[in-house]
Amino acid sequence: MANRGYRFDPSQMIAAAQPFRVPAGWIVGPNKFQAGEVPAEGYGGSSVLYLMRADRRLCIDVEWHPESDPNGHYHYYVEQYAGPEGDAPDPGRLDSGESRSSGEVVAWVNHWLARGLAEAPTEGLPPDIGSGPAPEQLHPLRICSGWNIHRNALTTVPAIPAGSDPGGVRLFRAVDAARRLRLDVTTRAESGGQVRYALELVYSPWSRTERGRRRTEVPLSFEGDVRRAHSIDTPVYADLVRELERCLWGVGAEIGEGH
Repeated sequence: MANRGYRFDPSQMIAAAQPFRVPAGWIVGPNKFQAGEVPAEGYGGSSVLYLMRADRRLCIDVEWHPESDPNGHYHYYVEQYAGPEGDAPDPGRLDSGESRSSGEVVAWVNHWLARGLAEAPTEGLPPDIGSGPAPEQLHPLRICSGWNIHRNALTTVPAIPAGSDPGGVRLFRAVDAARRLRLDVTTRAESGGQVRYALELVYSPWSRTERGRRRTEVPLSFEGDVRRAHSIDTPVYADLVRELERCLWGVGAEIGEGH
């Protein structure tokens, strides 16, 4: 029988995870990159981190070879993959390397996350991505697999973008289509110059037939029957970042049909 008193606690996974400066437009795939030194047993399974940017047709891949060998090394590369039929041929691998230094690999990943903003091809971004701060100004975040970063303007030094609507501005949006989740961070300036941050995690239930079957042909939408799963409102930026990472790693794990 299931333990009804159990609640998923992601705190240990969050503490162990490596933060990265992820601009809008990147999708986080498998991610088990740990902060600090290489784990004592290396990494089981070759894949450590995978990130993709569809509008630039880029993928970043970090692997560990040999698997589960503490004396192994990171093998990392970035590739630009072929576009739709009729487009220019696949440019192939753009950069690669090997290292045992986690810090060296993290710096390399952050470099290519930033460079992806300018790397051709230059198809238009989804309308809600918009422009953001310089990548080196972004606050490093621990993000688990499955999230598509639509907007990220969370900087190391918190600030409301100049010229913003005093009624509020979106600083962050991420969507996990597989779990049908959307996570937003907005901010507003109050009288006296105080800034408040609001976080909201919403869930879009599956549309269903009269017999209760999922209507998989209906595209994901966050209009209409959308349920608020979690929210906070705080003037403390550190609390906002901590709660954001908790949502990115774990709050959504218990959300779904039947909850």
